Formats: sequence, C-alpha cells, structure tokens
Amino acid sequence: MLEITLRRFFPDYPVCCFSNGQAFVDQLSRLRKPRLILLNQYMPALDGYQTLLHIRRQAYYVTVPIVMMSAHAPIQEIDGCYEAGANSFLVKGIGGVNSQATLELVLRYWLKLNQ
Repeated sequence: MLEITLRRFFPDYPVCCFSNGQAFVDQLSRLRKPRLILLNQYMPALDGYQTLLHIRRQAYYVTVPIVMMSAHAPIQEIDGCYEAGANSFLVKGIGGVNSQATLELVLRYWLKLNQ
C-alpha cells in the first residue's frame, strides 16, 4: 500500500523500497539524498531503530525527515525513536494509521508542506 500510495499521489518523487534495514543501509551511499525516509520499526536484518541510528550518525542525512511506522510499539520504543532523531512515529492499524487518507496526509506534510 505504501509504495502504491507514493507512486499515485506523489509521482514527482522517486520511490525506492527495500526489504529490510540492512539492504537500505547498504544502498544509502549510492542513492540520491532522499526527501523523506519511511522506516518500519520491525524490519528483518536491521530493525527500524538501528537503521535510524545509522542514518542519524551521518551528517549528510541530518536534515532528511525520518518517519517511523509500526503496528505495535510500546511508548518507550516510540520515545526512544524520537530521542534518536525520528521526526514522526505512526502507529499503523486499529487506533493508528489504518487508512490511505491518513498516510497521504502525513506524506503530503513531509514532502510538500514542510520543505
């Protein structure tokens, strides 16, 4: 759903998707500087928090907004992500981000309104 939403409503922005945090980190230096990074908190190989820490240690990416996402995250983990440099944290599913409209609003904010 995420990739489809990005390509449909934000066609002017290139989209790169990775199956896990380690794959993203391995390719990061080869990519153009992203306008926005979306990370799932519970990815295989290198989770979202570890990926966030890796990105924030590099000065080149300090201004790139990072939005964390998870279907289940205790408040301590969410707070930890903010302390590590996340700009937003979306809780997916029941009681959280469960609609394409909500996702569109968040993406519009970070890609268009917050430049």
